[in-house]
Amino acid sequence: MSVSTEISVSFNEAMDSDTLSVNTFDTSCSGSIQVSNDEFVSCVQMSGEPSASNESKTFTVSPSLSLSGEAVYKIRITTD
Repeated sequence: MSVSTEISVSFNEAMDSDTLSVNTFDTSCSGSIQVSNDEFVSCVQMSGEPSASNESKTFTVSPSLSLSGEAVYKIRITTD
């Protein structure tokens, strides 16, 4: 089963959207927002950069491909 979804990350204060990035090129774990189902050996490729909402407190990303409904995914936020 595959799941087509957006992933949102919320912070308790406004963030500078220029400091948040994702990997849009391959499955390497780069960028400040990373999503993985294999303990960050590889990461989900995103279709574009994060979009901001909620006064720059919430950022939404979209995977390039549908996610597996049977897998458990983790999200890691880094300082890129």
